Amino acid sequence: MRIASLHKFWGGTWSPMCYQDFNSPKYLLFSYISAFPVCWIGIPFEIARRAYYADQSWPHELRKGYRSPLHALVKIPFSEGPLYLFKGGLPIYLGNLQFTAVTFYAYTWLKNKCFIFWVYNDINYSWVKFWCLNIAWGFGTMLGYPFYHLKEMMETWPKERGGRCTFQGSYWNAVKFLRQNYDFYNSNFFEFYWRWFRTQGLIFYIAIWEADNLGLFTNNMSDFNTIYNTVSHSESD
Repeated sequence: MRIASLHKFWGGTWSPMCYQDFNSPKYLLFSYISAFPVCWIGIPFEIARRAYYADQSWPHELRKGYRSPLHALVKIPFSEGPLYLFKGGLPIYLGNLQFTAVTFYAYTWLKNKCFIFWVYNDINYSWVKFWCLNIAWGFGTMLGYPFYHLKEMMETWPKERGGRCTFQGSYWNAVKFLRQNYDFYNSNFFEFYWRWFRTQGLIFYIAIWEADNLGLFTNNMSDFNTIYNTVSHSESD
């Protein structure tokens, strides 16, 4: 959905193929426009998955009877209300938003600026794409993954005596805690990153790679050596 949204909005613009597009704000604007409406879609699935595994940790007589994450996704709107599937989903949405938009922005921008390597220098496009995608992935991860870590803090950090949450159930209190203790916790922002990459990130990485092979990351659908990309219409006449 995120890649389809990018192609819907970004594909409606145009950039010259054999020249650098210096309208860099366009890349940033359309990356965020494409990410805003779709980054919430995965939240109900994540909440249902967590609800199922949390239910398994209770004694049998106290369980709500979820047989699988899918069963939890179907049952929760009727037993807990539809809004329950979005409860605590703000960090997930912000993480998806920042990670998606920054990765898309950096990748499309780098791809446009590095066209000289495969067009004029005969460097294999897959090799150029590999480095552009990894650089863009790094920028997206730096801005997006800390929100996922914030979610982990709220759900998995040890509770205080009596089962009281250190942050009183407030994400803003968790943000203030990290800000006040930044010198100690700054190295933990990417804790469990490789677990996240193995379970979620790798799928998205492969999807971006294959989507680029299909032309979904370009807003110029004509070949680079056509007359419309090399000379003006008046000169072609």
